[in-house]
Amino acid sequence: MKKVITLMAILLCTYGISRAQRYDTLVAWEFPTGTGADSIATSGQGTNLSDVIRIDGGLGAMYFSATGSSGHSVATNEWKTGANTKYWTVTFNTTNYDSLFFTSSQKSSTSTYSGVGPRDFSIEYMIGTSGTWTLVHSDTVELTSRNWRKLTDSLPYLCNNTSIVSLRWVVTDTISATGGAIGATADSYIKNIKVWGHNISGAVYPTVTKATLTSLTTATVIFSTPVNSTGALAANYTGLGTVTATLSTTQDTANLTFASLTNGNAYILTVAHVHDNTSNLADSMYAPQSFHFLMNTSVDTLVITEINYKTPGTTSGYSSAGDSLSYIELFNNSAASSRVGGYMLKSGNSTLYTFPGGTILSPNEYLVFAYDTGQVNKFYNIKNSIYWSGSNLSTTKGLISVVNTVAGYIDSVTYKDVAPWDTMAHGHGPSLVLCNPGTTIAYNSTPANWDTATTYVGMVANVAVYGNPGAGCGTVGINNYKETNSDLLCYPNPTRNNLTVAPNGLATDIKMFDILGNVVYETKNVSTTININTSTLSTGMYLLRVTYSDNKVSTRKISIN
Repeated sequence: MKKVITLMAILLCTYGISRAQRYDTLVAWEFPTGTGADSIATSGQGTNLSDVIRIDGGLGAMYFSATGSSGHSVATNEWKTGANTKYWTVTFNTTNYDSLFFTSSQKSSTSTYSGVGPRDFSIEYMIGTSGTWTLVHSDTVELTSRNWRKLTDSLPYLCNNTSIVSLRWVVTDTISATGGAIGATADSYIKNIKVWGHNISGAVYPTVTKATLTSLTTATVIFSTPVNSTGALAANYTGLGTVTATLSTTQDTANLTFASLTNGNAYILTVAHVHDNTSNLADSMYAPQSFHFLMNTSVDTLVITEINYKTPGTTSGYSSAGDSLSYIELFNNSAASSRVGGYMLKSGNSTLYTFPGGTILSPNEYLVFAYDTGQVNKFYNIKNSIYWSGSNLSTTKGLISVVNTVAGYIDSVTYKDVAPWDTMAHGHGPSLVLCNPGTTIAYNSTPANWDTATTYVGMVANVAVYGNPGAGCGTVGINNYKETNSDLLCYPNPTRNNLTVAPNGLATDIKMFDILGNVVYETKNVSTTININTSTLSTGMYLLRVTYSDNKVSTRKISIN
């Protein structure tokens, strides 16, 4: 595709600048004499006057040609095998200049004697002496006849106000100007190379230092310097729909209002073309700046329903490489879909996972989050557990919460490895499960409303592991393994007046706690069946804990009705 961009298009469309803005020639090669001295820049600013045009990639020697009324040029040959390796190149200084653009003219020979020269060139730039060559634009310059092809194009803003910028015209393939193969000694010519720029000495360029979504209908944009009326132009703020913009009295903050955004959806605000408040109309932002917004003020019924914070055989404490089978289960306890984009799953003050913008959970959908998703998926025979970042869970106690983007709690649980929490979850096999998700945080964070899983999964460190990640409470596999191999029998349960407890061995301590952790019954050194009078206890849930002489602990939830 032929690249033809006119100078007028650059001035009026690309930059949108004032007609009065003056451009200087930074450097030019016009080859006025047709001699070797023409390799040095003809005109330019400061040190650019000593810059030279060069060739690279094994091309033949440069020679300077008189081309009649169209002016002089420089030429070289041996382009035949030079795809992406052979090129013209110039280097120059753009310090104190922006709004850069350049011109050049090229043609290739179509001689029957030396062959046809190359057809396709790309234009690339590099910053510094060891940067990366990057396309100025994706189009190529096509030389398809003996006529000169003139290119006028802008340089990226990264080239502005820079001590070393290089520009090269590189052949991209082995196709000749007439469509065949490039001739072995065919020539290619270039002339009228010029680089222009706008002098920015003393200019002030605004940047956005902070952009904040303050509500679903408002945002603030803070600039690095006071700006003029362009800071109140709605067209300079895109991505949030139709915007109304007003400037603060200090003129460094734009207050935006717009129609309500959708909870949980992601948006990108782009700010561009804002000028500082001096009389220099060219002192606008170097380039557009974009900011990602995601707000969710909703409080949907997303519930923490299962926690495995310690697997048998793992050590205590925090460890990023710790318990490979730890997981957290969330449940959409709703008959409707929930928009949860922006919601955060947290452990203490650390964010484990943030739901991407636009995430919608189906009614009654379960999600499983894990530090080691591979191990959790494999051991529990599930799919698609979601990786959480950061450290693993504490194996003693910890706050797990789900919050929205304005720090509103959706659900939270502070689990512990001591009563009244079921201590069987502390590395003795089962996970903690909330079999009947409530509708309030108070319900879900009450220890008595949590149980231990009874679905047998497998053995770890010679201990049976139970869990239901990704599903509701239930028993599968070895259904009654836990009860038939129990070291503690309690019956009847539920009960009203009397509870029989049959420990398996010497129980050095037996205690019963209410849901607040108060001890309502205690006895010591029991090795036979005992009866506990429960008639004076209030209706509700209680926790029975038995400690054996070998320091093993068994717990059971007791229901008094």
